[in-house]
Amino acid sequence: MIAGIAGISAPLFLPRPAGPVALLACLLLFLIFLKFRRFPWIGAGLLGFVWGALYAMHGLQHTLPHALHDHEVEICGHVSGLPLVREEFTRFDFRLKEIHPVAAPGRRPARVGPLVRLRWYASPPLAPGDRGCLRVRLRQPRGGANPGAYDHERRLFQFGVRATGIVRDGRLDSGIARGVDFLRDQVRTRLAGRFAAREPAGALLPALVVGDRGGLDPAMRDVLQRTGTAHLLAISGLHVGLLAGACFFAGRGLARLTPLHRLWPAPRVGALAALLGAVAYALLAGFGLPVQRALIMLACGLFPLLFGYIPRISDVILLAVLLVMLRDPMALLDGGFWLSFGAVAVLLYTFCGRPAAGGPGWKWGRAQGVLFVALAPLLLVLGIPVAPLAPLVNLVAVPLVGCLVVPLALLGTVALAVWEPAGGVLLGLCGLLLDWGWRGLAAVAAAGPVWLPPVPGPLRLLLCLCGILLLLAPRGLHLRGPGWVCLLAVCLPRAPVLDEERFRATVLDVGHGLAVLVQTRNHALLYDTGYGEGDSGAGPRAVLPALRHAGVTRLDRVLLSHADRDHSGGYAFLAPRVAIANLQANREPPGGSGGRRQPCRAGQQWTWNGVRFEILHPLPGDRFAAENDRSCVLRVAAPGGSLLLSGDIERAAEYRLLARHGTTLRSDVLVAPHHGSRTSSSRLFINAVGAGDVVYPTAWPSRFGHPHPTIATRYRDSGARGWNTGRDGAVVISSGAAGARPGVEAWRDRDARYWRQPRFAAARGQSVVELGRIRFWSGFAREV
Repeated sequence: MIAGIAGISAPLFLPRPAGPVALLACLLLFLIFLKFRRFPWIGAGLLGFVWGALYAMHGLQHTLPHALHDHEVEICGHVSGLPLVREEFTRFDFRLKEIHPVAAPGRRPARVGPLVRLRWYASPPLAPGDRGCLRVRLRQPRGGANPGAYDHERRLFQFGVRATGIVRDGRLDSGIARGVDFLRDQVRTRLAGRFAAREPAGALLPALVVGDRGGLDPAMRDVLQRTGTAHLLAISGLHVGLLAGACFFAGRGLARLTPLHRLWPAPRVGALAALLGAVAYALLAGFGLPVQRALIMLACGLFPLLFGYIPRISDVILLAVLLVMLRDPMALLDGGFWLSFGAVAVLLYTFCGRPAAGGPGWKWGRAQGVLFVALAPLLLVLGIPVAPLAPLVNLVAVPLVGCLVVPLALLGTVALAVWEPAGGVLLGLCGLLLDWGWRGLAAVAAAGPVWLPPVPGPLRLLLCLCGILLLLAPRGLHLRGPGWVCLLAVCLPRAPVLDEERFRATVLDVGHGLAVLVQTRNHALLYDTGYGEGDSGAGPRAVLPALRHAGVTRLDRVLLSHADRDHSGGYAFLAPRVAIANLQANREPPGGSGGRRQPCRAGQQWTWNGVRFEILHPLPGDRFAAENDRSCVLRVAAPGGSLLLSGDIERAAEYRLLARHGTTLRSDVLVAPHHGSRTSSSRLFINAVGAGDVVYPTAWPSRFGHPHPTIATRYRDSGARGWNTGRDGAVVISSGAAGARPGVEAWRDRDARYWRQPRFAAARGQSVVELGRIRFWSGFAREV
């Protein structure tokens, strides 16, 4: 089983899935090992590898081809799952059945096709199962590609979404056949309507009953993270296990009170009742991936009991992991997978086979403390804040939610359909408990600290895990001392990754905006912070994960080029979360500077670890008609290369720079002024800089048309290689030895995976995968 799990996982780390020849070779080797019955674990690993590769090829089969990217088409199908309703738009998944050109006189029938995720602005009310035809503009799924950031493309691929789009026009009618999702939508509507005036209960109850967390706003999510209780709203092992336990004891008790136990032993009746109850709850919760994982784990433990067999616990866990990986080979990359199985493994390792000590309260409190200590390194790797008060909060919150809130919510939901007054009383009591509990969580979140240090390296993580295993070992082994030594080794200062007189700059992929992290051996500077404010901007999506990935706990300087939101909007999010020693900006940033702001003026310069930083623009007396021309221009120079960060300057500022600095502007790498718009990058400026590489910080695709074709051609004629953050992901610039050119690398090349869009999407048409995919899209793709 271990070899099979390893084999299924192997294709996840390949830039593209194995081809047919490799798969046939693996199958041939498997048959050879099967024939001679030697080394069965190698055969299991080969078979697992074939399964993982076939999953990848099957998933890529329906991916939207490049020929259809950003084209307007008409699609027919039905709404799948629960629509997410917002004030401005409605987001929903749409299962395709037909696709045809907008101008075509007739439809092109096809078999049921892939799932697409659509956004409909000012949409009519939608319900699961609604059918019809829509005019949409489809795009290939694409997310930001940054160090340490959330992989949006992987998540869409895992959920089966093969394209995204915006609805231009269309009409959907109620379908004749309604599924479980329609029932879930009705339950969600009734729950949300009953608690509309009570925000916590109105948002939390749909999450607990039908698995819909769309009502949680960023402030509520922040409270859950800061108190370590986010797992209580994710319907997974805890909720399914508690419900299954209640059904088990109810079924067993019912069997003992009736003649049923004469036909079948009471424990087996209880196991069957637990399985049926868990399946019913899973269907009501939407049968998502976490629920499926919990159901598989539960089935692995209960199915042997149905036939009177008591298996080893290790076999149950390994079988559950194997079945989960067979169902979803990408589960290994899901944080919930590690948290679920990690929690079960830690509890079994700590308590199984050891003499019980203390009362139930002591055992429950000890379990919470063990889980907190053991899972803390995993939370840090996943980028989840560690709340020191989480064990105390969960000591009360888990029994409250699991034993009172969830049963009352489920009973009230059922009673609401049978006898509304009784359902109203039960749900009212449930809402009251949620309101009181939420007030306590909000108070703890406001007062309690959170810890989010840099991601530990592989060696530190291994030492940390070894220390935890030694600390949780039986007392008779006397391993507490070595365990503390391993944990203390994790607290040692992180070794610098750069040498003296060298720098590394990462131009982050933040869409239409700019954020550049510049590091030397012992210092870090952030030039601009990207777009947006709050939890929807570049700060949480790109900048903060990149800082943690790079091991940056303190920014020695934040330099905001100018006041545009796409350059300074992320500062309000970063300021309370990252230690900032100095702030340079000519305007007050969003959220305020707290009196730390210093102006950005030409002539300011400093040296960090042999790397020189110099501000070239603007001077105090400069007057420009456009705010963009007041952008702070920074030059970073080391013996092994130089970088020019130009903000959003346009031609007027470029000519002023040429008059003052002339050939001293020459740099190896240039971040293109104003995202490559045609109002900047004059020929004189390009020739004076003489950069061998130019980086365009843009979105993909750019709604402003950046970089402008004329400007891109101008740089290409000058001999500069073009890099585009929207196309290439984050661009990493590393200075080398003295006299050498700096190295430039695209993050989509460095961290390539088969589910991600490559740098040049059209080039994927030459791959082995392309030869066996696009069955659904092929006819229309040829027309385009």
